[in-house]
Amino acid sequence: MDIFIRQARPAEWDKLVDIYRRENIKSELELVAKHAQKEFPEIGTKRLIWFAEEGSLVIGAIQLVLKSEQVDLANGQTTAMIHHLRIAQDYQTTGIGSLLNKTVEQEARLRGIKTLTLEVEKINHKAREIYKHWGYRYFRAGKDPAEIVMIKSLGNN
Repeated sequence: MDIFIRQARPAEWDKLVDIYRRENIKSELELVAKHAQKEFPEIGTKRLIWFAEEGSLVIGAIQLVLKSEQVDLANGQTTAMIHHLRIAQDYQTTGIGSLLNKTVEQEARLRGIKTLTLEVEKINHKAREIYKHWGYRYFRAGKDPAEIVMIKSLGNN
């Protein structure tokens, strides 16, 4: 399996949506498309997005939000937020999520980011365990009552 990690371009929002379409996740498809169309034009200013690809097939994605309205999650200077980590079902547990996470952490350190945050649904125990394994801990309740915020210090840059 040859996996290539690369930064996404603003016009490629539909490649993220394709992961959901291929997996027939109709319940999330419309919402993901709406968010992707809003988020991808912010590449380079408020966020960075990476794709994991096998050949020409996008099999994973992750975002690094540099600046958010919730400034304790991403303030544009020292704190940034992991957002929309998605790995296609057939590729989960293969280490692609870890590769994407390491890519984001490396970029965050280069930008002088000291703290990473993320929001995760309370009931998504699998994701919460992965984030704990990566060094995240509980920070606070989420803006959405169904979510929590987790935080990770990147240590000395």
